[in-house]
Amino acid sequence: MNHRFYRMTRGLVRKTYDWPVLNPIYRLTYHIAAEAFSRLGKGNKSIVGIYVHGRYALGTWIPGVSDIDLAVVWREAKRNEVDDFYKRYDHLRSYFPMLGEIVMLDERHVDAWTSHGVDGLESNAWMKIAGEHCFRSCYVGNERLDRVRKAVEIYRYHLHGRPASDQSTFLRVTAKLFRQLARPFPDQCSRSRLMAICLRELSAAIASIPCDNGGAAVDYSALMGEVASEPQRMATSTAVQCLALLGRANDTTPRYALVPSDIEQIDCDFGEAIVMDPSVFKFYLCFLDPLEYLYLLRGRTVFCGYDPLASPYPLSERSLLETFRHSAVHLLTFPYKREIPNLPSNQLQDILYGYFLRILRYLEDCRIDFQYGSLREYFSGRHLDTAVADRFELLLGIADDVSKHLTVPPGDR
Repeated sequence: MNHRFYRMTRGLVRKTYDWPVLNPIYRLTYHIAAEAFSRLGKGNKSIVGIYVHGRYALGTWIPGVSDIDLAVVWREAKRNEVDDFYKRYDHLRSYFPMLGEIVMLDERHVDAWTSHGVDGLESNAWMKIAGEHCFRSCYVGNERLDRVRKAVEIYRYHLHGRPASDQSTFLRVTAKLFRQLARPFPDQCSRSRLMAICLRELSAAIASIPCDNGGAAVDYSALMGEVASEPQRMATSTAVQCLALLGRANDTTPRYALVPSDIEQIDCDFGEAIVMDPSVFKFYLCFLDPLEYLYLLRGRTVFCGYDPLASPYPLSERSLLETFRHSAVHLLTFPYKREIPNLPSNQLQDILYGYFLRILRYLEDCRIDFQYGSLREYFSGRHLDTAVADRFELLLGIADDVSKHLTVPPGDR
């Protein structure tokens, strides 16, 4: 469907979805779209379950506003089958653009994927529309903590930069953030002011979470070797309200801008830096992206202001392990991503050693290794890009090992 025509049509539906005559027509169209999607697995024995989830499964969706969230469970799939499924899905989506993105999972990994995070929690409401698979959610997380994690994830990865450059997408994604925090959407205001409101709401939600009392504290020296005590410094100009600008050791421009919690608006004064207040920055590193935290501890550039990591954040070993598990869940869907076959070899290698195997090593022996050579030595004949020609098989093998560490034994819950 022509993108401009689609936007015009969606805008019209949004304005008229509650009209008495049109609403039943729109709802019927959504049901026809879901039914058409359920037939995509027909004749493919590797597809054992097709599900809808999110607001459509709950019956709270709004035509023209909500997409139909989808999931497919596979058994002994081949990459060519996955690619063929995507082609047929793209063709179907040209007729039914309300079909959203798809979660793709191997049947072996479903229990592990549902054990952590808001997606695992909300999988309790998945609704099967085709297949023999018997779905169950194994969620064992802390809902309050996980919803704040999800809200910070939305703020960090979706509201900054290109993912939300379109205004309608920005508002839709912002609404998701407020739903995670169970907060009402603010009255109409500018984008820069709305970003500042998001930051204040995140900060307030983080302050309401009980302190980390998970037992023994992390020994950062044992975990990753000596922590850099003195960061590299590079002078740069900044907005008046900025408390600090920093990035990784080799960054030439700031990656993060720290601002006061009561900031009134977040705009282009901060360039491409991710704007956070100190409490959101700390939460993001400690409970959402542990690899980024350890990268910054190992070495960082302070472009302006104070160094927030001059002393590592106090964190328990159990909390860090749970954060790694939360981060590792994303690895389980990665083999099915459509861009994998076309990734340049150097990019795949960076992802493999810099993300997948680094996380897996921590899950196996609670150590962080920053050197590709020693990671290769540690994994020996397992999961090396030179040992397996098929990328799909390679990533599924890693996902198999990762999933073993995500299903939490009853005694540890």
